[in-house]
Amino acid sequence: LAFGPFVLNPETGMLLRQGLPCPVGYRGVLLLGALLEHPGEVVTKSDLMDAAWQGAAVEESNLSVQIASLRRLLGPVPGGADWIATVPRVGYRFVGTVEALEEALLGIQIDDEVELRVIDRGVGGVTETNVNLASASNAIIIGFNVRAEGKATELANREGVDIRYYSVIYQAIE
Repeated sequence: LAFGPFVLNPETGMLLRQGLPCPVGYRGVLLLGALLEHPGEVVTKSDLMDAAWQGAAVEESNLSVQIASLRRLLGPVPGGADWIATVPRVGYRFVGTVEALEEALLGIQIDDEVELRVIDRGVGGVTETNVNLASASNAIIIGFNVRAEGKATELANREGVDIRYYSVIYQAIE
């Protein structure tokens, strides 16, 4: 699972930053993995507690401490926000992937024949509104860990809009 300069391998419990190991504990790996499985989506406190403590009776404050530790370890996303956002009284949301993908794409060296502009960004599935905007702008849609919602795929086919889906940030950049 890759995001920004990080790669998490949940099976080995290894978190890398620019290819170098980062010190993260077992519970931190489990929590980060659970959040990365649902980028942009709210993951409830209950689901995160189950992911990290698997049915053990622990105080909710343990979750808060682990999330704070992850935030310190990860640092801010480009632009200063946290990779993990708090959704008060509900849970947490991993928010960094959209910003990290945009930064990486804008950093690509391109020739004069191609113009790279980000005309919209967001979380959640690709919508008909996204397709209409891409059609009007003669753009493609890059979806990261999402799928089309409703009739967005049908509209994209009709309008000739190319939707490209990726689950690993480095595949999108290539």
